[in-house]
Amino acid sequence: MLECITYESGTKLTSATDIWVDDALSRSEYAKHWTDYLIKRSERAPGSITVALDASWGAGKSFFIERWSEMLKTEYPVVTFDAWKNDQVEDPIIAFMSELTGSIQTLKTASGISPPLQDKLSQTSKRLVSSIGKAVVPTFKVVGKQALKKLSGIDLNELADVIDDPSSLGDLLEDSQATRQEINQAMEVFFAQTLTAYRQRAGAISEVQAALRELVELLGSSDKLRAPLFVFIDELDRCRPSFAVRLLEEIKHIFGVNGVVFILAVNSVQLAKSVGALYGAGFDGHGYLQRFFDVQLMLPRPSLDKYLEVLQKRLGVIPEANIFWAGIENYGPSGALRLAFTRIADAFSLTLRQQENVYSAALIAAEFVGRPVHTYWLFFLAALKYRDPELFAEYEKEPMKGMPLDKLPVTQSVAKISVTYGQTRAEIRLVDLISEYSIACQLTIRELGSVVRELEKRPADQFTGGLIAKLLISEAAFDIRPTTTDGRNDPPVPYRRYIAAVSCCGSAP
Repeated sequence: MLECITYESGTKLTSATDIWVDDALSRSEYAKHWTDYLIKRSERAPGSITVALDASWGAGKSFFIERWSEMLKTEYPVVTFDAWKNDQVEDPIIAFMSELTGSIQTLKTASGISPPLQDKLSQTSKRLVSSIGKAVVPTFKVVGKQALKKLSGIDLNELADVIDDPSSLGDLLEDSQATRQEINQAMEVFFAQTLTAYRQRAGAISEVQAALRELVELLGSSDKLRAPLFVFIDELDRCRPSFAVRLLEEIKHIFGVNGVVFILAVNSVQLAKSVGALYGAGFDGHGYLQRFFDVQLMLPRPSLDKYLEVLQKRLGVIPEANIFWAGIENYGPSGALRLAFTRIADAFSLTLRQQENVYSAALIAAEFVGRPVHTYWLFFLAALKYRDPELFAEYEKEPMKGMPLDKLPVTQSVAKISVTYGQTRAEIRLVDLISEYSIACQLTIRELGSVVRELEKRPADQFTGGLIAKLLISEAAFDIRPTTTDGRNDPPVPYRRYIAAVSCCGSAP
């Protein structure tokens, strides 16, 4: 039964080393809590434990397991395996065994194990490698295709068709020179050798498990290390479906011994889709994966405010003097930027990696769009570029058609934005604020001046959030108009420059 565990942040832990020194999101807490749980679970479990460390792409899984594995190495034997780097290998278990035996060689000299014990480890490792070859050979490979073809003149695939559909035997007799007796004889050979191969593989798996069990006991008997053996596997959801499924199946069936904890960093949604693609439409990929995982650890999404602080320290900030905020979220320039970024990130459901890309692109573009910078419009365009590049390109090509609000990949549940004009305060939805910026992009300075004069004639009690936003955006255009008009008496509003600036800034999505 799959056990799902989440852990909310509590008391901040302090590390004795510098392993978590750059842990800006305080995720060392989760590593400590989950380690304690898995050790207790391993002591009770009859076999290995397979753990899914689940989070979306770009959520920081690789950073987390890199630090977590380093933390564990001070007390436990640890093996790390990057599945994505080995995806080109036909047999994932061979690549995995290479990493496992290499790690054991390192552990022998670095774990305080005595020379006699090191010799035992070497012998056990060799026995493990010897057994694994026989354990991972697929049954159909030992049948002997060429021998079967020579005996009956029938290809193994043709014989398999008869096994699946006995009524096709007549067709096979017509297409080949084999007699019914020869076909029957071929089938007997097929089943006899298949049965032998199955028994051999079952025996080899038992040998692997015995060797692995002894290996864990030897590693745990050193002065510095103790059981269980932790095996971290990263990037499995990026691999070919056949590679991912084969690796899952083999580590579950072959390496399922007490004292081993497998921790696989995955995006379960994407991995389930990969499994479904492998087995065909309608296949329950999620249900299939539940057979392999004993525990599911959910890596929580950090607060948007906290991660913005991380990005500002790492990448830099837009100077407060360059931020437009008057009338839109009156919390000062820094507060206005924080609210703009976090609400845009929330609306677009940006991952950590996407948030970094968006902030980086916006930071560069801010140097080109004019001052003061309208952060809602800037972050929105940067987020649209990364979440829906085709829609951004469509808008960039024809901004005069307006923003296609009905196509935006945003959620409508984001908190409303406070806007103020004079003593009048109201609220506006994010998409409606973006709509007003989009409308402003279609107007000239002269036309925006007309909008301001018309709105200023209205009584204050008639102002809605949309009208206040329109007035604020229209008025602000005069503060950031180009210093030269290039011979034009009526230059376009500078908000349109944001589109071009964002388009050429930042890395590819």
